[in-house]
Amino acid sequence: MCRKTCEVLGYEIEAGTPVLVNAWAINRDPQYRREAESFRPERFEGKSIDFKGGNFEYLPFGAGRRICPGMEFGLATVHLSLAQLLLYFDWKLRDGRKPELDMSETYGVTVTRKTELKLFATPRIPIPSTIYCKSCSCLMPSNFLDISTHLHASDRPSRSHVWDAKVVHQLPEYMKDYYLKLMHTFEEFEDLLASSEKYRITYLKEVMKDLSEAYFEESKWRDQHYIPTLEEHLHVSLISSTYPMLECASFIGMGEIASKEAFEWITSFPKIVQASAIICHIMDDITSHELEQTRAHVASTVQCYMKEYGTNVQVACKKLQDLVEDAWKDINEECLNPIVFPIAFLERDVNFSRMMEKIYKQVDGYTNSSSKMKYFISLLLVHPIPI
Repeated sequence: MCRKTCEVLGYEIEAGTPVLVNAWAINRDPQYRREAESFRPERFEGKSIDFKGGNFEYLPFGAGRRICPGMEFGLATVHLSLAQLLLYFDWKLRDGRKPELDMSETYGVTVTRKTELKLFATPRIPIPSTIYCKSCSCLMPSNFLDISTHLHASDRPSRSHVWDAKVVHQLPEYMKDYYLKLMHTFEEFEDLLASSEKYRITYLKEVMKDLSEAYFEESKWRDQHYIPTLEEHLHVSLISSTYPMLECASFIGMGEIASKEAFEWITSFPKIVQASAIICHIMDDITSHELEQTRAHVASTVQCYMKEYGTNVQVACKKLQDLVEDAWKDINEECLNPIVFPIAFLERDVNFSRMMEKIYKQVDGYTNSSSKMKYFISLLLVHPIPI
């Protein structure tokens, strides 16, 4: 705000006039910075220029009384995030190409890159982290709801050769027929789609590969009698719950509203899908873990919790049920937050979750389907609905 009437470069500025300083122009003044439009971070090497408002050639946070109040927080966050990304992952471009960085910008509310830089992240070491459960004081893993980087962004060179009938001879005899029928089913799906929609099958294949890998990992745990930590278990079992694959499959026939961006979103394992998988898998484990342990079976989340936290089965089930309650809160939150896709996509996830809540509420209705599940299915598919 201009405190008193004054003249600047021949222009009279009256007192009380709001004044916005053009930091963009100041940062690009050729008097202070040569080739200002070029991305040359080395220009600052060996110089004592800071970014806290003392040097006009570099004002990313502004200056003076109106300097950005979030500067210190932003700097700490950037350093911490970058350090964690470099510590836990190896990064490279698709197909091993050499980086050709295009630093041109596009404008909006903020300045962003004009061309996206897409990298493959290969996990180097497990990510240890814990938080307190929102519903209780129990210490729980913080990143079990964010495993998409581990399962979707990592580079697996051998995976591109998996979906091929030519490799069927590498499988055990009992799996060969299933594998070929699975491929045939996907081909039938693709035949039913318009030519502009056939790309959708590629996304479904990828989540099916993720599901197969999760099954394989669990089979190794079973054979080795290994009981993982709860965090390690959820990294795998939220995928083996089949929900990420089923929800992607439900998008295949949704017509024009199911855009490529929608498939990118659903296969990135967004928060609402993660929450849905938690409801499905943990409620299943709570009601069926005792029966499963009477035969050769991978340890459930109940056994994992009991071993890791030294509790009995009742306490473990209560704490895991708290995670289910938190997952419903996450679903509610995601439904209240607007997204760029039609609400029909979120409704798919909500209905999947409601179905699992009904099937595994107090009893394993999937295994014991002759009870309430038979009744529900009859109401839906057999008995007429009065109109």
